[in-house]
Amino acid sequence: MSMATPQQATAPAGASVPRHGRAVFVGDFVHVDRSFDEAARLLLDCRGEWLHCLQLSATQQGLQLTVDEPRPSGATVVVPVSWEPLSGDSRLPELDGDIELVGTGDGHCRLAMNGRYRVGSTADRLAMHRGAELALRRLSGAVAKALKDS
Repeated sequence: MSMATPQQATAPAGASVPRHGRAVFVGDFVHVDRSFDEAARLLLDCRGEWLHCLQLSATQQGLQLTVDEPRPSGATVVVPVSWEPLSGDSRLPELDGDIELVGTGDGHCRLAMNGRYRVGSTADRLAMHRGAELALRRLSGAVAKALKDS
């Protein structure tokens, strides 16, 4: 996982990160043992098993997840996502981001999940970042497993 400054990354079109506080970027990726073409076909199916697994993982983590339509672009598929905590848990920020599927050229692909959230001056920044990292890791793992097992 990595963090970047706001100058190093930009929000995708239509993303709405809260406007107060400092922007923090977080991401995770996992390799999927499936060809890009097969995984992309599954990811483009908005009613697919991957979406069920993603929603289940989010619910188990206390997150309300919003998933927009997947957008294919050449050898990449991008799925805009956002979440907000279902409770007042200060370790889980509101986050806007993307799931991105990219072919690696060796019959496999890489699934990345990147997001942005804002922290205010009173937030426990370390706990919030660790919560965001853990949630991203679990969500990207759930999608990757669904794509591999479908």
